[in-house]
Amino acid sequence: MQLFYVGNCPCHIVKMSTYEEKLSILAEMISFARVENTLKKVEYNFLLGVADQLGIDKITFESLFHTEVERILPKSQADRILQFHRLVLLMNVEYLSMINSHIF
Repeated sequence: MQLFYVGNCPCHIVKMSTYEEKLSILAEMISFARVENTLKKVEYNFLLGVADQLGIDKITFESLFHTEVERILPKSQADRILQFHRLVLLMNVEYLSMINSHIF
């Protein structure tokens, strides 16, 4: 059983996502980050860290920028909450990057 936190609330995941689900999750995050057709270094590093946490190697991670992956929606409510949390963190990374570079 895996334990993760959403805010201060500990949540348990009984079944880890399959490798294909993990690729889908990461591909969705990459797509979200590239919505403006750019990807800042800080966003790339954040996504690379997520890939590492999901057990996806760097070569496979980088291939997701150039290949289509079957989109698999998270099945459980806990998985959907976790994916939403990852997307919120990614938005914060982009927001802080904008503030630091005075693009706002």
